[in-house]
Amino acid sequence: APDEPGDKVKAMSATGFKSEEEPILLRSKPARLDYGTDAGEGDPGAGGRPSPSGGFLNLLRERVRVWKKSRHPPAPPPRAIHFNDPDENRAQRFCSNRISTSKYSPLSFFPRFLFDQFSRYANLFFLGVIILQQIPGVSPTGQFTTAVPLLLVLLATAVKEIIEDLRRYRADNKENGRRVWVYREGQLSEHVWTQVVVGDIVKVTNKAFIPADLLLLTSSEPQGICYIETSNLDGETNLKIRQPCSVIPQDEQGKGGGQSYGDHDN
Repeated sequence: APDEPGDKVKAMSATGFKSEEEPILLRSKPARLDYGTDAGEGDPGAGGRPSPSGGFLNLLRERVRVWKKSRHPPAPPPRAIHFNDPDENRAQRFCSNRISTSKYSPLSFFPRFLFDQFSRYANLFFLGVIILQQIPGVSPTGQFTTAVPLLLVLLATAVKEIIEDLRRYRADNKENGRRVWVYREGQLSEHVWTQVVVGDIVKVTNKAFIPADLLLLTSSEPQGICYIETSNLDGETNLKIRQPCSVIPQDEQGKGGGQSYGDHDN
């Protein structure tokens, strides 16, 4: 140890001591806790051996970590939407703008209807009774005692389902047949909603329905803001304010350019 007090303080500072009473221990890496050895057997130099239970616990921890990681896979990169560039957007295979709320189709009506009806325990119970009644000597009642009422119930339910599905089909056609102005090839043209694709620049007039999920570029209001009503989505009739996004540059042909990044659909 140095003789002079000043030399003592310098020596302590060089070794990492905070003060004369409180030394600071410096490590190049944190200490490792050995969970895989038994008590008294953790020192390999002293003849210790790894514990079998510790190896199993380490393996179990690794499996749990891999399982948790597989439950939360990394999010995919955001998708790029190119404005007025159908070739680039077509390569990403976006879904169409057609909506369909109908439940059945001409080919899937009978299989799906029968599956839905006999998924109910009551109809399944009566179906089992009908099968037993068809075996001679098993049931004292007639063969059609339960079959006729069940068939009448199924027939009435089928008629009701057909009427309701036709109403949904007509409402879908009315919604898909609405028209909107779309900016393509340097000019505005009118198209039905089903012809609107991802990346199109559309013009929505005052008090008109919005054909799809849109990004607001500008409007005739001051600062380009607009007011929308979402009563057909959430029932709220109060107007909501929407602000425009960044300005989209124009290329030499007057065709709207630019791109936007967004999350993937659900």
